[in-house]
Amino acid sequence: MCGLLGMVSTRPIRLSDPACCRLRDLMTHRGPDGAGLWRGGVSREPGAEIVLGHRRLAVLDPTPAGHQPMATPDGRYVLVYNGELYNEPQLRTRLAREGVPLTTGCDTETVLWWLATRGARGIADLRGMFALAIVDRVEGEVVLARDPLGVKPLYWWQGRDAGADLLLFASEPGPILEHPAVTPEPDMVAVSAYLTTIRTVLGERTMFAGVHALPAGRVMRVAIGTDQLRTAAHDIGIGEAAPASDRQERVARVRAVVRDSVASHLRSDVPTCCLLSGGLDSAIVTRVASETHLGLRTYCAGAKNETDIGGVPQSEDFLFATEVARALGTHHTEAVIDEATFRGRWREMVGRQGVPLSTPNEIAINEVARRLRADGCVVTLSGEGADELFGGYHQVLAPAARPRRLGRCRAGALSPGGRLVVPGRGQARGADARGVAGGRGGRVAHGVVPERVCVGEPRARTDGRPSRVPEAGEPGRSAAAAGQRDNAGVGGGSHAVRGHRGRFGR
Repeated sequence: MCGLLGMVSTRPIRLSDPACCRLRDLMTHRGPDGAGLWRGGVSREPGAEIVLGHRRLAVLDPTPAGHQPMATPDGRYVLVYNGELYNEPQLRTRLAREGVPLTTGCDTETVLWWLATRGARGIADLRGMFALAIVDRVEGEVVLARDPLGVKPLYWWQGRDAGADLLLFASEPGPILEHPAVTPEPDMVAVSAYLTTIRTVLGERTMFAGVHALPAGRVMRVAIGTDQLRTAAHDIGIGEAAPASDRQERVARVRAVVRDSVASHLRSDVPTCCLLSGGLDSAIVTRVASETHLGLRTYCAGAKNETDIGGVPQSEDFLFATEVARALGTHHTEAVIDEATFRGRWREMVGRQGVPLSTPNEIAINEVARRLRADGCVVTLSGEGADELFGGYHQVLAPAARPRRLGRCRAGALSPGGRLVVPGRGQARGADARGVAGGRGGRVAHGVVPERVCVGEPRARTDGRPSRVPEAGEPGRSAAAAGQRDNAGVGGGSHAVRGHRGRFGR
């Protein structure tokens, strides 16, 4: 992950370069490998000024050639970009055929030229996870955009500063709130939503009044006028695949999709690893990745707590991750969280991000990211998305909601440990992993957020019998998994820990 910072003003920006760098460097944890700052005007409005800042996590072409902000040779277009483009080779080939002079191996250059030659409409062609801002100095326009799945964050604020119309944007709320034109105040509606949903963003609202989250798939165009910044927005979608004719075709297509997704996510010029919890999602992604990456490193985070809750050992992630790692022959590492680490890290992370945490599992995610980064790994793949993609939480929670509305609870609806039991659905973990659909009743584990899917039937056992790791797209009782990648800066990363979205610092 990288960190973006931007200021767009109808008059010269009153902050000095050192002051702008101070705001940018509040996101050093997002980009420890480099930093850049650009300041310039636009042709149509000589009094207007723009500042772009960037903190870099180097993944593709980690040489200075990938430095940002990045501009076209004539200086017309300037880009700051956070993310990775998975169809970059295809777009680069098309640009080369058109005679575009590409000189680096960095996907930032590909994004820059693609948008310079096609305008904002070219954003819909980008397949990847990204948040970006591109300046057209001739037309006097700044375009902000975020990927359709909302993987990478982007926040913005608009108001007045010393008589000028000012727009601020950043990868985190902190740099915006530290700008002298902004008076931090709570948005009590968003605060209330956090207290009931543990989400720090409510639609476009954040916990800070006036600071907006750019929605997933949103493209916002900012036209610079003499005394006013005019904004307009539209959305880009993911599109829909044609329906499969039968089950065999569905299985084949899912297998092809997950293999293509993992291969795309493995493209990197820096060391890569996988996060492995022993569940379906991460086991399938790790299996596919290990086929081309011999000696692949895998990581699991959690607490060494043997206490049973509802009959489920809380250290089960370590047990099943070790089983899968042994079967695949990966170099496996555990990141253990104790009570002292948990308490100290919680305060540290809230202080750094400036917002409350969404789940306690963010502590484990942070710890495993620190560990893999210390081992030299920069990019990590994690498995996420089974529940939403193949079933969705609604189908799991609806049976519990109906008895509550009726004032009674059906016998057997809850396990002794208080977890909802849905007939016909098994817990997709360990020795009991018989499939998310089609298995016998079991405890429903929390899921994670989707990006790619595959089908399989894992046999991660602890009873001494042989284990079998699922093939991508393997027929049988259906169970879902998804491949997703995150780039780990210092203190960033992701992990397939039950109950968490699988990313920190996005």
